[in-house]
Amino acid sequence: KAVQSTQEPVATLQDEGIETLSEGKDTKKSLSRKKKDENFGLNAPEAPEISLPAPRQTLAQQLATRPEVRESFLVADEQMSLFLGSLEKKTKDSLVITLTGKQGSGKTRFAFQFMNALAQRYRVGHASIEEHPESVLYEEKAYQYLNDTALEHITAQDVRSLEELDTMIRSNEVIVIDSFQKMRELAPHFEIDKDLRKKYDGKLFLVIFQQTADGKMRGGSKSQFDGDIILFTETFPDYRENYVYPDKNRYNKRPATELQYSIYEKRMLATAPEDSSLPDQQEPTEIEELNFDVL
Repeated sequence: KAVQSTQEPVATLQDEGIETLSEGKDTKKSLSRKKKDENFGLNAPEAPEISLPAPRQTLAQQLATRPEVRESFLVADEQMSLFLGSLEKKTKDSLVITLTGKQGSGKTRFAFQFMNALAQRYRVGHASIEEHPESVLYEEKAYQYLNDTALEHITAQDVRSLEELDTMIRSNEVIVIDSFQKMRELAPHFEIDKDLRKKYDGKLFLVIFQQTADGKMRGGSKSQFDGDIILFTETFPDYRENYVYPDKNRYNKRPATELQYSIYEKRMLATAPEDSSLPDQQEPTEIEELNFDVL
């Protein structure tokens, strides 16, 4: 009897193996060709659309569209106005005045005169942290320096937090802070530039700084020079001679040497202009003609 073989034909397996290898080679060739096409950009995907930022306004366009008339704060006191100059009411950011002086130099009294001059036309907020608004000392200064109109336009508060200060600032146009050192005790990272000047628009600030006997600044000197107008007090043994003068004032075109404001007299001091002549140069004196006979 013939024996039936169960072994698969060898040729068939070899044929399948050949086909499998051939398919693998074709796949490699296809991938290689695809990669080349991508490298040459034949089948590269479309680049995504990039939205460019809108062009910013040029300086020429800005100047061409600027308002013809700039608004300034109206200081309703001739002497105070002459001293401070034309105070710009900014549309962006705020204007800051800093006042620095030693204890007893008259800083708070100057602040009351400042408030009285501005409160004739504007709402003024006084953050009085050095002297409580309900104290006898505060009330004495209020009666001495503030008229009836100012009393109706000023709100005074013993500010105890940044939130309370923010509420006062937003409800007033002019804000006086007495003092920066006390604000630093409430908020150690409080700064003139970031927390006042650049945080609010169109406000006018007067911030008082305390100075030690040796001339050092309490609470740090960095913020003191962040203002637009930097004021100091000159102190004398007789307090009636104390006056305020600017270290910097961008809004007063007069020379700083001519800007001295008497706190006691509430007016500008008369200062002599600088002599441009040489120090040793003197006016010629008249010589009388003498007539006499020689014997």
